[in-house]
Amino acid sequence: MKFKYLFLFALLYSSILYAQEVNSDSPGSSQSKKILRRLIIGIRGGVKLPGERIDAGPWGGLYVNMPTGKGWSLQLEYNIWVAERDLRADLFAPEWAMLVAYKWNIKRTYIRMLGGIGGISSGESWFGGNRDFLLSFNIALNVGFNFSKHISGFLQIRHQRAAELNAGGGIGFTPWLLGVGFEFDF
Repeated sequence: MKFKYLFLFALLYSSILYAQEVNSDSPGSSQSKKILRRLIIGIRGGVKLPGERIDAGPWGGLYVNMPTGKGWSLQLEYNIWVAERDLRADLFAPEWAMLVAYKWNIKRTYIRMLGGIGGISSGESWFGGNRDFLLSFNIALNVGFNFSKHISGFLQIRHQRAAELNAGGGIGFTPWLLGVGFEFDF
């Protein structure tokens, strides 16, 4: 529920910044800034690499990227990875995350760095059951190619650190995630 409000705040903030820039610039230069202000929706999938206590497994997610300035954006994500924890059960780890991103455009290619926090609800089933709620920190690197004005594809490498906020320690994961994705901007 908190992430819904965070998403709405980010969308409102992005809209206010955009309105201020359009109103303060000359009419000729506002057209180029509109191109930078498009909402981007993306999907990705890949593999969670094997770790110390958890095997490899599928990983995927959806996201909405909201540009806030030249190269900068906020990205709200829903991700999930599944892996075999032991011979008895699989581990399902859905996550909501809010990341800050910076994008460098290089002709038809781009590089995007991302970093931020999120919340994971891990357990032996997708919903319900005995769940552990963890705080996550994510850093990622996207290397992409613009197929057209509105469609691009990318490769992503991501490192996630998720742990309980206990003084004495607790459950924690530090997976590496590799994936490919597509994004559509409006």
